[in-house]
Amino acid sequence: MVAKIFVCKTCGKVASGKGHLCSPEEREKIYTCQYCGLKSIDPRHVCLPMIFNFKYSCQTCGRVSTSQSRLCNPTIINGGGVKMAVKKKAAKKKVARKVAKKVAKKKVARKVAKKKVATKKKKR
Repeated sequence: MVAKIFVCKTCGKVASGKGHLCSPEEREKIYTCQYCGLKSIDPRHVCLPMIFNFKYSCQTCGRVSTSQSRLCNPTIINGGGVKMAVKKKAAKKKVARKVAKKVAKKKVARKVAKKKVATKKKKR
């Protein structure tokens, strides 16, 4: 989405139209990101939500995009990239949680066993 922006030469106020400024001057076009809503002068803005949706890479210049139409020589990014790294990290966390649960169960089992031994010794 492209929006025009005007800045007053004398006071520096910013507006989207010329009518409310005393000495309007058109500035560079402002682009609004579809993913995060950030306004930027650079049309090639890249943000975190966009990174997770990248599917294509340009063989010529190396630029990445969410659609083929935005690249001159597109190729599909094979399952790697950020999505795969995030999945691997999540899997590691899941394994770590399972291991922690097993360790906790073993500790509880040891405590229970010690209590049983202690109660048997007291009965004798």
